[in-house]
Amino acid sequence: MNSTLNWTTKENSSTNWPYPVNYTTTATLEFAAEPLEFITTDNYLLRQRLLDKLQEESAEVIQAVSKCRRFGDNNSHPDRKTTNHDELVNELEDWLAIVKALEHIGYFDLAKHEQHIQAKTTALISS
Repeated sequence: MNSTLNWTTKENSSTNWPYPVNYTTTATLEFAAEPLEFITTDNYLLRQRLLDKLQEESAEVIQAVSKCRRFGDNNSHPDRKTTNHDELVNELEDWLAIVKALEHIGYFDLAKHEQHIQAKTTALISS
């Protein structure tokens, strides 16, 4: 079985981290008879970057929630002027901004799921 992996890249980017915005990668995978070609487009790379950021911000929300629960909402770190509650709100703003960015690029459409979201919200509040 012939198995090769060839990558060709073309970079037209002004940003370097974490992914260049204007970046196209072509990968050709050859297994047996037919080569398969995958094009990695700007939208794909933006989506991956936003998903990475969503994962990072989710972890920061978890940390902020833990500080509120462990030390209290109105307590604060000695090196900061903001309370634990303020920090949680800031992290939630960042998280929501990334969710909205993912929705904006068409990764998902939460409006289609508004009825389910509302039902889950009601269940959480009433339980």
